[in-house]
Amino acid sequence: MTSHWLSATQLAGLVKVGDVLVPGDGDLPSLSASNCVAAADRLFAHMAPADRDAVRILLGVFRWLPRPVLHAIFWLTSRHKVAPEPIARVLRLLNLGVKGIVMTLYWSDVGEGRVHEAIGWDARIVETELQAASTPRVDPVPVPEEPPAVSAAADAFAGARRGLASLRRLSLADRLACIARLQDAILAQREEIIDRIQHDTGKSRSDALISEIFGVLDNLDWLTRFAPKHLADRKQHTGIALMGKTSWTWYEPLGTILVISPWNYPFYQAIVPIAQAFVCGNTVVYKPSEWTPLEGLVEELLESAGFAPNWARVVYGDGSVGADLVDQRPEKIFFTGSTRTGRKILAQAAPLIVPVV
Repeated sequence: MTSHWLSATQLAGLVKVGDVLVPGDGDLPSLSASNCVAAADRLFAHMAPADRDAVRILLGVFRWLPRPVLHAIFWLTSRHKVAPEPIARVLRLLNLGVKGIVMTLYWSDVGEGRVHEAIGWDARIVETELQAASTPRVDPVPVPEEPPAVSAAADAFAGARRGLASLRRLSLADRLACIARLQDAILAQREEIIDRIQHDTGKSRSDALISEIFGVLDNLDWLTRFAPKHLADRKQHTGIALMGKTSWTWYEPLGTILVISPWNYPFYQAIVPIAQAFVCGNTVVYKPSEWTPLEGLVEELLESAGFAPNWARVVYGDGSVGADLVDQRPEKIFFTGSTRTGRKILAQAAPLIVPVV
């Protein structure tokens, strides 16, 4: 095997470190057995010259290091956040550079096609009307022509505001326990969730898994690990003019948050902002896009995680329903979508003195 970018020694170093990081497991081949290193030039051709040169030097050194030493080195890369500079910089290069190259080559299955076959993953692109015409392929959820005496928006906000009392009896640890159960529910039902995402958006299964399931689970994991630190009371510096006094910052919930999401990432843009608002002690009213509503899915997952019905309410409908929700004067609006729609929301929320993100 020859390479335009790597010498024979550097290629051998890549194979060696690859087999340390991906030794193979059961039906999965090792990195060398997958033959994905043969496609390394495709990756190295797109690297920044300085990064490419640094990685080539490292691979040349790795060729001669014993495998136990390589295992120890890559264990240390997980500690780069607590290491002093410039040691941390070297560890980041190893973790993001060398390890990233190995994992990209292996899991993209550019070798002999054995990796995706072994895990039974179908990563084919599914062509749909959504991709062909850049418009959603499912019909929007119909909105009644004659609004009921009490609109769905008003009912949802009334329920969510009633839910504040029970939610505020929960400690942060209790709320994070709900988030942990939500993680478990998503993992247990990931195939069904991907089915629903694929049905509403037309995405391939690999796209749905990587862009929505992985992103949601990473975000929930971050919340469970770091929310206690970031939401903790903290003592602040007190100026000399207030000598003898102490100053503190502490955090309290805002109230009920309105979340409005776009059609293109319907699962991620639902679960992530709902979870963030909930962990901070807020109830949520959530309106998905009428084009990709995943109808019933969010409610089902939240219920299985132990969320009370009024802690997060879901309202379906088009832009007129969104406008009705803004009129309910939420304590904050979290919107993801087009500039045009964002301007409409800002213009409607400004006279109500409702903050918008």
